[in-house]
Amino acid sequence: MWKFCALAFALTFAFAAARADDYPSHPIKLIVPYAPGGGADAVARIVGKRTSETIGQPIVIENRGGAGSIIGTEDVHKADPDGYTLLLGQSGPISINPAVYKQLPYDPEKDFAPITMTTAYPYILVVNSKLRRNRCRTSSPWSKPGPDNSITARPASAPPIISSLNCFRAGQG
Repeated sequence: MWKFCALAFALTFAFAAARADDYPSHPIKLIVPYAPGGGADAVARIVGKRTSETIGQPIVIENRGGAGSIIGTEDVHKADPDGYTLLLGQSGPISINPAVYKQLPYDPEKDFAPITMTTAYPYILVVNSKLRRNRCRTSSPWSKPGPDNSITARPASAPPIISSLNCFRAGQG
């Protein structure tokens, strides 16, 4: 998977190089709008290292976390549109923030263009195993009672998770 991502990332630079013979002529900055040490930082460092080896220029990882990922995302939006400042844009700054904040200093649809998908990963919802609740009356496809009536989970998308959270709120879980 990582080799594919690095290749896709590198091909993007190859196409850019066809338009600008000297690109990339200096290091590329990859902004991660989250604190160092998390999942996004790890992905950026792996993709950056492999891409750097492919294109022959360093990829410098810069963590610019804060304000719900708005700070780092805004930095990329304000950067020169020369291909030397990239954003590791996860769902937070690109799809969640526009739904949560009334006003953002960027428009993800107009201000950014996708290069490649770097990773795909499932989310799971867990609960303290000492909580003994029955399965939600509005059956969730990702949960089922275990042998001790606890809930076990499978990978899921947001709708079943939200449905189950609503069941817990309503006291049905």
